[in-house]
Amino acid sequence: MQHSINQFLSVLGDLDDKLVSSTFNYVSATVEGRQYLLQGRIFFNAFPPRSNPRPFSHGIVRVNQVPFKDLGLNTADFLNQLFKGCVPVEGGLHFLHDPAKGYHINYLPLHPAGGRINRLGVLSIEGLSRSDIISSDVMDWEVRGAETPYDNIQELLREYRLDFTSLNVSLEAVLPQLVEVDHASLVTAGVAKVGVIMSSDLPRERASIGYRVIVDQSVISRSRVHAADMSWSVADNHQRGVAEIQVPPAAIVHCVANFGDVAQYSYYVTDPENAPNDRRAAYESYDSELSLLREWLFRELTRGTNARDFEAAVSWLVWMLGFSPVLLGLFPKTQEAADVLVTSPRGNYAVVECTLGMLRSENKLATLVRRSNELKERLKRSGNANANVLPVIVTALPRESVAAELEQAEQLGVAVVTREVLEVAIEQTSLPLRPDAIYDDALRAVSEAASKHNR
Repeated sequence: MQHSINQFLSVLGDLDDKLVSSTFNYVSATVEGRQYLLQGRIFFNAFPPRSNPRPFSHGIVRVNQVPFKDLGLNTADFLNQLFKGCVPVEGGLHFLHDPAKGYHINYLPLHPAGGRINRLGVLSIEGLSRSDIISSDVMDWEVRGAETPYDNIQELLREYRLDFTSLNVSLEAVLPQLVEVDHASLVTAGVAKVGVIMSSDLPRERASIGYRVIVDQSVISRSRVHAADMSWSVADNHQRGVAEIQVPPAAIVHCVANFGDVAQYSYYVTDPENAPNDRRAAYESYDSELSLLREWLFRELTRGTNARDFEAAVSWLVWMLGFSPVLLGLFPKTQEAADVLVTSPRGNYAVVECTLGMLRSENKLATLVRRSNELKERLKRSGNANANVLPVIVTALPRESVAAELEQAEQLGVAVVTREVLEVAIEQTSLPLRPDAIYDDALRAVSEAASKHNR
């Protein structure tokens, strides 16, 4: 138990004081006059949070986001108070555990939610079963009666970057990337202008950019640029370091932003005039820097979020990866069909179902499998039995939020695409097209996952 905590505190180091934009987000319930912490997350933000939601309070439920510095505690002190049973927030948030079982503590220095793009470390502490304090049904009905009503507690929590992912009360300390590769980096006229962005509160001398230069899918050079060799500027709450590297025309530069000697963020830099993926170049003529695509794929899930926007964005992304998608679910007369039907260059198929939430909501998994089987049978009758049909469900949620449903998807032979996979897919659009290889990798992963449950 203490080992995991010490590991996290060691990685955090002096960042505890330097990351002044950190927040404590929590949901609590008041039962018999005492306020209980149901879930809390400390976000050690290198940059100010994108949203500052107002405190929510109705009946027994309270949800809030507060600056961590306002608590007057460092992380070690906060955790000590937690293990004593109460943290000094809003008059005291009680954190219960089963005396017989104690706490379940886990530290993941590379949490799966970070994917292959950004580093994400998470320390998680779980205590008593949440249902021993209050049931989800009670909270659902409580938030429905608020001045600003929600259908259920999970819908409310997403606005505060919270989400019940286990059955127990929990506290998570989340350390995301400290520096990022500047997305304005580009290759032009044989020069790669690459940069990093970091908080003005962090020492720039600890930043660097590692890079690989790729030509015709082969790495021809690799090195690192240190902070002292960058030109620096400061704007608002961040600082930007920029360096120039001589590269061959139309080269791809894979950049990694480092803080100290620890890789934090991965990004591919290309020449917009000589893009290795002509489909992305064509698409960006209508959606510069993929800003609309990213908005529709990754925007916060709030009331009124349009699921049809998400379906459209998925089809755009699939097209940029080299596939041929047909968007069917967008239109009233074809809403009984799959959301997106996809073909690969070799003539294989994917039946894609999109959801903003859980995999099994509205019976989506079962419907997806049925539609895939119907397509297989139709292809067989038309003399195309050799074509593969892969059922795919795409969710806007991160992997951890749907972890409880992954086993059923694996048993059914369904490929699950979560938020992290979408982020990696966007990164892949900067590279030469390889749709058949992507399809084969997905088919292999689904087969291996299903085989685990058939032994």
